[in-house]
Amino acid sequence: MGNTVTCTGNSGPLTIPPPPGPDVIVNIFDNFNGGITVTGMADTLITNSGNLNGNISVSGGTDFTFVQNGQFGSADIFANNSGTNTLFITAGRSVNNVTFTGQINEIDNSGTVNNALNLTATTRNHVVNRAGAFLNAMTFSAPRNVIDNEGPLADGGGGARPRSRA
Repeated sequence: MGNTVTCTGNSGPLTIPPPPGPDVIVNIFDNFNGGITVTGMADTLITNSGNLNGNISVSGGTDFTFVQNGQFGSADIFANNSGTNTLFITAGRSVNNVTFTGQINEIDNSGTVNNALNLTATTRNHVVNRAGAFLNAMTFSAPRNVIDNEGPLADGGGGARPRSRA
């Protein structure tokens, strides 16, 4: 990864168009209001370890990763990229609506997806729902949809085939 944006104190919104580089890392440590928009960056990594209030929109790139390790207000995550979109939700944390479009969409959930999880992939959607985690409404569209489930599912997902682990 290349350019790093560190958000501390009370800040936001943030818009990152290309250039300056092919990659961007955004680290949120305190209060961030107003959302984040990233357009045309090859690789984008956003880590929320603070309090994020505002939508996240990433488009026109290759790979996107969001690590949810903080507080996330009533906001949505949108990603429309040509490669892999990845979401990590740590235990005790949550996200609201998530809409990913890409070649591969990966969700690793140890927390909660409060509302809708909408995944559209040209190759594969893969969701890991860990013990103690919760997924609400899901809609999947891809040649291959897989859920590795250890926690509660409120909705089986359109075309998803849950694969439970004991």
